[in-house]
Amino acid sequence: MYQKQRAILLNKARERENTFSQLLEQRNQQQEQLHKLKVLVAGLLKSKNSKPTVTLATAAEENMTAYNLSGKFLKYLHTKNLL
Repeated sequence: MYQKQRAILLNKARERENTFSQLLEQRNQQQEQLHKLKVLVAGLLKSKNSKPTVTLATAAEENMTAYNLSGKFLKYLHTKNLL
């Protein structure tokens, strides 16, 4: 009985570790995407001939979906201190 309970607890601990690792990896990927978006927005703001919308090709190069960088979105980024 003791060995069975111990095995169950070990399996639960492994599942928790796996879940934690997966969540940590997802967080790291999101942080990378956020950084890429910040760099992209900063580049657009510095560009003299920038357009308000990032093209799908540019977004694909950045491995992100296309973002509409309208004035509201830029204001949001500024209010959240993301730029």
